[in-house]
Amino acid sequence: MSSSHSLTASSTTTLSDALHAIAEVLQLDGLVGKEGLSAAMQEMEAELLVIGADAYRAEVQGISLRRAVQDHERCPALAKLHTSIEDMLTLGLPRELREWGRKLIAAGVPPAFEAMLRTLVKHARRDPNPVRQALCKLLVFEGVRFGLLLRARLATEETYGVGMTDDHIDEIAEQEMLIWMDQTLPWLGDVQSLDAIALAGLISLERHLSDLRDVLATAGRELREMLERRAQFEARLFELDARDAILIRNALAEEFEIQPLSLDLVRERHPAAFGAVKRGAMDTRLSRLRNDGVPHIVRRKDLSLIDLLHEANQLSTAPAASGV
Repeated sequence: MSSSHSLTASSTTTLSDALHAIAEVLQLDGLVGKEGLSAAMQEMEAELLVIGADAYRAEVQGISLRRAVQDHERCPALAKLHTSIEDMLTLGLPRELREWGRKLIAAGVPPAFEAMLRTLVKHARRDPNPVRQALCKLLVFEGVRFGLLLRARLATEETYGVGMTDDHIDEIAEQEMLIWMDQTLPWLGDVQSLDAIALAGLISLERHLSDLRDVLATAGRELREMLERRAQFEARLFELDARDAILIRNALAEEFEIQPLSLDLVRERHPAAFGAVKRGAMDTRLSRLRNDGVPHIVRRKDLSLIDLLHEANQLSTAPAASGV
């Protein structure tokens, strides 16, 4: 990695520096070409500045981060990033992205990427620019949440089956992020590892699951059966392409006491999944998912990010998917 793109000097690192460093580590120029990469970097930098402004505005207004990521009205750019990170986990990938992903996973995590993550935590703790600091805090939160989400989705019986919800995941991720950002705890200042924060989040999640299991042990059969059905439903949705899972979850929103959205709003709030999909195509897709009015669950055909991770790490609990 060139010195001009190094992220080790946190006092001089700019957002543009960080993006170019990430592009080098991820070998994005080989994926989109140098000219395409330059345009993509400029667009991404502009989008991240808007997301950072959303995060800073929420902080100033006293909106907790776990609430802000769900607030599509007051924090639209931030909320779209949040949904996109989750959607990309099971979004079917085109062949070129699958090949690129396989190469990156096979190569392992390079030292340069680990250095970037440490610098991310440093900026989140004490960046002089409040917008950039808010953005980095958000990314730390999302990094911790990603690990918790994997834990939940890959073992639904142990998580959703005992009463855990996605709100619990958000609460734990925010709690851990705030603890490690607390400037009054000086002994945390030397710990700049996102891995350490993510591990602390997983430990907190296990404690929470233990408490839920204790409560469930005294619950009635009706509640236990309801949670069992919920766990099975979440496991099935995780086997789908993200687009299908989003549409089915929205179609069944009222059963979970959630307000269903119009397809136009679904597309707007899930840009990673539906950004280039026309409304008519969404209608057609939803019609194919229905069988006599009941959503019909069909496993995704194209490999997704979670499938590539399963392929590389032999995660026995990951969903099987066909396609190469």
